[in-house]
Formats: sequence, C-alpha cells, structure tokens
Amino acid sequence: MHARFSGTLLNLCMAFIFTLLFILTTGIARAAEPSAKIVKKTSDSIFYLLDGIPYSIRYLKKGQCNFTEREIRLIRETLQILPELYSKIKTNFHFEKKCDLDLKTDSLSEKNLSTSRVHLASSSSGKIAFSDRTFSYVSKGQAFQLNEEFSKRIITHELTHQLDRQFAYSKNDQFLQINSWQRSFGFMNSDKKTAEGFQREQGTDSPTEDLATQAEGFFFDPDYLCKHPQSYVWFYYWIGQPKVIASECPAEMNTPIDSAKVTAVGYMLISATSENAESNFGHSVIHFHMDPKNPFEDFVIQAAGNVSGMPVLTGFEKPEELLKKQLESEKLKVSRLEFLFQGASGQLDLKVQQMKYKLKWLEVVILEGRDISERILALTKLQTRVLVYMINKDLAASRDNYNVLTKNCSSYIARVINQAIGDDVASTNFFGVHSPTQS
Repeated sequence: MHARFSGTLLNLCMAFIFTLLFILTTGIARAAEPSAKIVKKTSDSIFYLLDGIPYSIRYLKKGQCNFTEREIRLIRETLQILPELYSKIKTNFHFEKKCDLDLKTDSLSEKNLSTSRVHLASSSSGKIAFSDRTFSYVSKGQAFQLNEEFSKRIITHELTHQLDRQFAYSKNDQFLQINSWQRSFGFMNSDKKTAEGFQREQGTDSPTEDLATQAEGFFFDPDYLCKHPQSYVWFYYWIGQPKVIASECPAEMNTPIDSAKVTAVGYMLISATSENAESNFGHSVIHFHMDPKNPFEDFVIQAAGNVSGMPVLTGFEKPEELLKKQLESEKLKVSRLEFLFQGASGQLDLKVQQMKYKLKWLEVVILEGRDISERILALTKLQTRVLVYMINKDLAASRDNYNVLTKNCSSYIARVINQAIGDDVASTNFFGVHSPTQS
C-alpha cells in the first residue's frame, strides 16, 4: 500500500510540474513585455471579446509578439471611450497580433500617420489583426512606442469597420451625401468639389474607409466639429456622443450669422404664383429668428438661380452700394425666355443668399400677394450650430449649378436641414418642393 501511495503521489507531482510548464510556455498567465528582438511574420496571440468586453487571452505559441500589458490596457481604454453601440458588435469577436516591424527599415510614426495610406491593421468579420506597427514604430534601427492616442485611433478605426459590417453605416444615405459619394461605372467615387472633407487621405479610398477615418477624428479630435460639422452631427446622432469636448470654432464660422444669437429656426414655404414659371411650385427659405422684439430684422436664407455675375439685393446695402447693384443688374439683365432656358439647362448659378426678413416679406406678401407658412424646427443647440456653419460657408461661394427642376431653392434647403439634423426630415412632396416632417 505504501508503494502504491508513493506512486500515486509521484504521478500527482509529475502532473503538477507538466501543468506548470504548460502554463509558462504557452503564456496564458499574462502577456510578457517584448524583447528588443522583433520576430517577423508571426501571429502569436489572440485577445478575445465577448459582447464587446475583453475576457481572455490565448497564445497560439510562445513568441516575441504577444500582446503586452500596455497594449492590452490601450485596447481596454479605447473600448471604454467608445459609446455603447460598439458593444453590440457580435460575440466571439477577437483581436490578433502579427509582427512585421523590421529594425532595418524605418516605419511610420505619429508625425506622418495623418497623410499615410499604409494600413496598420486589417479587419475581417469577427476579427481584427493588429500589426505591431499599431503600437510601435522603428527609427534608425530602434523600436519606439507609438503615441497612445494614435494607437487608440487605429484601434477605433478597426472597431468601426466591425460596426459597419454589422450595421452598414457607410451605406447610409445621409453619410454618403456628406462627402458626395456616388456610384460610377460600378465604383464609389467622391466629388471633391462638393465634399465636406476627409479626416485623412485614406478616407478617399471608399465610403467604408471614410467612415472609419472620420471616427478617429470624432472620438479624439477636439477641433473635429469645426473641421467637419456635417460629419460630427451625423456621428453624434447615429453612433453616439464623444467624450472629448468640442472646441470653440473660429469666429469666421459664425459670420455673418452668429449661432449664439439664433433663438429659433423656421422652415418657410412661400405659396406658388403664376406670375413667373419658376415660381409655379412655390419657394422655400430658412428663417433665423434673432430678435423677438423686432422680427423684421431677422435673417432669411434662400438658394436662388442667378445669371452669372448678377448681384443680389439683401436689404443690408448702404445707399451707394444699392445703386451700384441696381446698375450692374441692368447691364446683366436677360429676357424671361433666356432666363428660363438657362434655368432649365443648368446654366444659372445656385447662389445661397442672405437677406433681411422684411425685404423678403415685402417682396412676396406685399408686391406678389403670396402667402407664407412657417414651421419652427425642433433643433438642438448642436444642430443649430452646424446648420449655421454650413450656411455661412455656402454664403461665400456658389456650390453648384441651378436647375429649375432638380437643383433648386427647395432641394438646397432640404439638404442643409437634413445634414444639420443627420437624418431625412425634409422630404420631397411635389416637383422639388420640400417640407420638413420635424416640428
């Protein structure tokens, strides 16, 4: 019996030793810090997520490219920054880490990351494969840690790809309109002339890359609202609120209309008239309420078709400026038939105009006998701010050619309202006349 007991004890000890060796060699206990030597083309460790929450690490084999404690912390902190929607990425999701840094070759650092098109990670359904370049870079034969915020941006970029695979946000109509994405010959292309702008060069590749790169700015850049107001409001209402506090924007973005002075925003529909063909279906404008005690001094914004070079009367002119505009208008005046032809063929300028409410009221109510109906939009302060930024920008230059039926006063007003809200609330009713469904 004693010999049998000794044999059993010996077996238990051997089993314990083998188990301990297995744990130590497979690295299940924790990730080790990498040594100076970098192993190329290996995939050593997997970091699993369940319902967006990290819960375990498993190493495929012992190597020099395991996730370090710092890298695991960066992944966890990034997940804590992102809104709840990201936790809805499907289960059995995991990260992998691959090694491809080479001490003999300098690699990207945060200094040139913004203009780079090099991918520092890859993503497929249920898996993100990080390169060690996500966390480190090589310069003059030495490996350095990448700035933590840039690592978090790359992690966010790839997580956004996963979110997009599940919910198809890059196919959202309002998102595609921001940077003017359109399908041509089977490929998606952006019209750079009308696009709001890209977060970095990689975003121009496709709507999916545009979405992922814009997410980097939205969640980490305090100036993102000022640089990309339409994208900001879209992310805010579709994806979630960022934890980074938005900066105050430059004064020129609040000129000539100051969003802080706007007390309400109204959508005005002016009734149709048979006096001229272009007004047979009515007219749409935006009414910025500024002073409740003196509403005639409020601002009205409209998009109108103008003969190229024709000055616009706004109600803000001084006497000498008014006379100059009237003389210029006489020189450029064309016949009604020619005006209609230019409008129907897209030769007129789509000019965004600001004028005083009293001037528009005198024109349509007193002179033309038309009715005005107005609906106050239930905009948040953020939506009002974004709407003002977009309109102030459009006031500076023509953005498109005017077309009586397809690109007219109503289509412009509907577009800027939808983009400021981040959703389709201004809908087509009849021949391009739009009315918002939000009140």
